[in-house]
Amino acid sequence: MNRIVDIIGYIHVYFDEEENSQRILYTRSTPDVVAGSRFKFMKTKIPFGYEELVNALTDAIEEEGRHGAIISNERKAQYIETSEDSITFSELMKKSKELWGRVVEKNLIEDALEIIEKYFGRKMKLSEAEEQQKDLVELVVSDLEDLVGN
Repeated sequence: MNRIVDIIGYIHVYFDEEENSQRILYTRSTPDVVAGSRFKFMKTKIPFGYEELVNALTDAIEEEGRHGAIISNERKAQYIETSEDSITFSELMKKSKELWGRVVEKNLIEDALEIIEKYFGRKMKLSEAEEQQKDLVELVVSDLEDLVGN
């Protein structure tokens, strides 16, 4: 995922039962869609529109605050991770496999599965993640590390 932007969205248009067009903004990748968000708690799908996006973003930021993030309106220079500093997808998957062993040892499987579903929007094995979903895997790994304790 591009680390310079906050949201990469995909707009899908479909027609409802009354043949009215409806637009949905995807903010997370699926096997068919490339999308992503810097915000951990951003909804996976939202109706497409300015107000809907602002509301979803506000909700995601507030949820991060409830989980301990410091929320500020001040601008700061931020470190942008470069590809040399970034872990490869295969290294990340190896790390996730090791973490899964600790999840099983501590009998935290249900909690771990909920974490995976929260980020991927469906029940699945983390080993099914594809390389373009690396950002989601990174979020899952981070939460799994918190779950089992570093």
